[in-house]
Amino acid sequence: MDICPICKGRTIRKKVNYNILGEAIGVFLAEVCQKCGEQFFNKEVSITIERIAKEKGIWSLTDKTRVSKVGNALAVRINKKISEYLELKKGEEIFIQPEGKGKIVMTRVGWVGK
Repeated sequence: MDICPICKGRTIRKKVNYNILGEAIGVFLAEVCQKCGEQFFNKEVSITIERIAKEKGIWSLTDKTRVSKVGNALAVRINKKISEYLELKKGEEIFIQPEGKGKIVMTRVGWVGK
């Protein structure tokens, strides 16, 4: 690949650090666009990235849910896989704030991480 299919810029081959959800997956050879920065991996590297992410439990951490009514409030359920990844516990206090009309951000109160 010499031309970026996204912006038509030129690509160069180089090693890049790859992260998913802030977790280091590894350093891999990629074609990187000099104009837009998009990274392109070959099939073998993509398979390796997917395998490592699955081993770390961070592959496909997405879910579709519905808003429920609980008394006078609304509730959103978080599936088991996501709650386990986040290490959420029943009764734990969190902050929820909108980030525009289409996005909600959840932050733990006093979270220091691992």
